[in-house]
Amino acid sequence: MDAWLAAPVSEPLRAQWLGRFGGGYASVVMLRGLASPSMLPSLAQVAQPAAGVRFIDKVGEISGLMKHYRQLMSWVIAASYLLVLAMLWRRFGRRAWRALLPTLIASVLAVALLSLCGQPIQLFTVLALLLILGMGVDYGVFLLADDDPRAFLSVTLAAAGTLLAFGLLALSSTPALAAFGLTMLLGISLCWLINPLFTQKPRTRNEETMETGSQALQNKRFSPRANRRWTRASRRRKSPSAP
Repeated sequence: MDAWLAAPVSEPLRAQWLGRFGGGYASVVMLRGLASPSMLPSLAQVAQPAAGVRFIDKVGEISGLMKHYRQLMSWVIAASYLLVLAMLWRRFGRRAWRALLPTLIASVLAVALLSLCGQPIQLFTVLALLLILGMGVDYGVFLLADDDPRAFLSVTLAAAGTLLAFGLLALSSTPALAAFGLTMLLGISLCWLINPLFTQKPRTRNEETMETGSQALQNKRFSPRANRRWTRASRRRKSPSAP
């Protein structure tokens, strides 16, 4: 056996030979040509009664581990939502839900769209949902704390940067990165669309008219031409009258 292992012809199978193991010798036998993964449990049952035969499914073990961490991260996300809601309540009071609910809706819609597209919900999908929570709440807080319409422009630029940084991962050939990028692409886009509906209150026509009139009056008052006229009038009042 040692002579055969030392020969070049044994190179493709050399890694499967484990050598002396306990009271005997052990070797790895790779299964090939399985038509369906559903046959694996049957093969495992056949291998168990045989003496010295152990069935090892590395793919199944890794899948089970990934499933465990996916479920764990799902509970972490649920706890994170409660923690964020408590922190927002201290700052905004009863309006706290306006900064959090858009992100929750966007996350649910993103998962629903992924399911409709046939994409499985895996660990990297859940990790992307955790990142969407942080980004979406940030947009909501920024819009809720500032009534300036220009705040939405800042949120738009931030969302565009996030989409360029993470959304382009959806084009990756690696399935894990593609799932992460696609979830970020859908979630951030939905957060950008939904947040203004909950955080920015509609402005009435009277408020717009008053703001327009105030800006026009302020521009007229502090315009260079008005300042020059005011300076000339002041000089005339200060100059002594002619005898």
